Order: sequence, then structure tokens, then C-alpha cells
Amino acid sequence: MNFDKIKPWLSAGVAVACIGFGAWYVVAHADDFAILGRIGPVALLEIFGALAALYWLGGLQFAVLLRRYGVALPPAGWFGLYMAQTVGNIIMPMRGGSGGTAVWLKVAHGMPVGRFVLVLAGTYVIRALVNALAALAGVGLARAMTGWVSLTAALAAASVAAASVAALFIPGLPHSDRRGWRLVVRVVNGWHELVADRALLAKVLALAIAQCAVQALVLWLVYLALGLDVSPAAALAIGSLGTVVAMVTPTPAAVGPYDAAMVALPIAFGLTPAEAAAALVVLRAATIACALALAGIFAFALRPRDRGAQGDRGAQGDRGAQGDRGAQGDRGARR
Repeated sequence: MNFDKIKPWLSAGVAVACIGFGAWYVVAHADDFAILGRIGPVALLEIFGALAALYWLGGLQFAVLLRRYGVALPPAGWFGLYMAQTVGNIIMPMRGGSGGTAVWLKVAHGMPVGRFVLVLAGTYVIRALVNALAALAGVGLARAMTGWVSLTAALAAASVAAASVAALFIPGLPHSDRRGWRLVVRVVNGWHELVADRALLAKVLALAIAQCAVQALVLWLVYLALGLDVSPAAALAIGSLGTVVAMVTPTPAAVGPYDAAMVALPIAFGLTPAEAAAALVVLRAATIACALALAGIFAFALRPRDRGAQGDRGAQGDRGAQGDRGAQGDRGARR
């Protein structure tokens, strides 16, 4: 049996099993999720607005990377492509959306697939470092403001931060086809390529910090909509650590480990399991719905425009050029 062929389906199977278990749990414990009725339309609009801002920041970082390597798309184009990639990563295992984007950029703009993957992987180090440091800051602020501290969250954040800092000092690695090692090579070498361009590094870092802050806002708005007493500092720590878990999870939409983290971490900050699970349901539903809506709206920007008209103009130009050459040939023959 070829494990490489079934590996993507294994992660998809895990995702389906987790989703099925989650749906069964919600139905079987309907009383525990009665707090979902507290959410009003205004609160939902606030959550959707914050999510749209978060996606826009991610798309802007994506556009900055593309522009650095010669792919200049209009705002609707790069945002549509980013949202299509995001939806692809939600529904396909092993970051299938990113793979599809790499192929599209190769076909449409001639951008080498290896270069896209390399640069994208390099940003993971920055995002992991920023989110780990933000999580540590959130734990510290929660301790100062509420007196509550989660030793588990603090240790997890410190471990990720240490690993990210260590990756910054690893020298460039040679290409390798060993399973599992290829990702390490791409991440480390992608980081070195970003460091070589300080202006690009500064932009990516600033946008990563902004995304970290907005994702904490999204989570805090979810807790606020449910009437749960969670401080913005705790939301920063929970959201940042959850993002790190999602980055290293190969299942579609990081189903499984991410959900476990987003239930366990709020419990560490004082929520009940039912409250943490209800917040996760709202966050998941809002995130996926917003992504699908934005992708559906802006994906139209990726369609070829006026291709038929361009083809007609090209055909007319060809016929005109052929006619001119024919007329010149006739005049030459008469002479």
C-alpha cells in the first residue's frame, strides 16, 4: 500500500470524524448550548466585520509577497485569490488551497511553484513567533488584570517562541526529499529569503502583528456575544495559541487539534467546557461562513475578462497583418 497516496485521505477522514463527533455532541447536549440563543444580529455583524478585516490583512500580506516576486494583481484580484486559497485550505487536507494557488500562479503568471511555497513557508516562522509572543503577553496581562494564570498556556507559548527563535539561527539547509524534512527545509530557507529583503520582512512582520491583534478581537467579540466573562488579554492568549496549533495541523480547517485547543485553553482561563464548546461553535460557523461569502464575491475577479474580445481583436490584427503583407507582395511582384 502506498502511504503517500492515502495520506491526504487520512487527514480528510480525521476531519470528517471530528466534525461528525462535534455535530453529535451538540445534538446530544442541546441544553449545554442554549447560550447560543443569546447572540443577536448586531453581535453577529460585529463578528463578521472583524473577520472580514482579518481576512483583508491576510490578503494584503499575500499581495505584498506576490508583488515582491513580480506578480501584480489589482486589489479585487489578490483578495479573491487569497480567499479562494483560504476556502481551499478549509475544505481540502494538507493545505490543498495553497497548492492550488501555487499551480494557478505558475500557469497564469509564470511564478515558480517552488518559489511560492518557499516564501509562504518562510512566513510561518514569523507568524508562529508573533503569535507565541502575543500569547505570552496575553498570559501576563491576564495575570496582572485578573490574577488568573494558565501554566499550561504559558509553557506552550514559551516553547513555540523558543522553537521559532531557534529557527532564525539555523543556517540555510540543502534540498532534501526525505518525508517530513522537506517542510523544515522550506520553512528555514524561506525565512532566510525573507531576512535577505529587509523591507519585505518589515511589511510581513507588521501585518502579522496586525493579524494577531484582530484575531484576538474576533475571539473576544464571540465571548462577548455569548455573555462570557473573558478578558481581552485572555482572548489574545487563547487566539494566539490556537493559531499556532492551526498552522501545524494538516487536516482541513485544522479540524481536531485546533478544536481541542480552543476548548482546553478557555477552560484553563476559567470557562466551563460547555461555554468553551459553544464559543468554538460560533467561531467556526462565523469563520467558515465569512470565508465562503467573501470568496464567492471576489472570486469573480479571477475570471479572464474580455478574452473573447481580445481574441477577436487579435484575429483581426492577424488578418490585417496578413493582408498588408499580401498587398506588399503583390506590389513587389508587379514591380
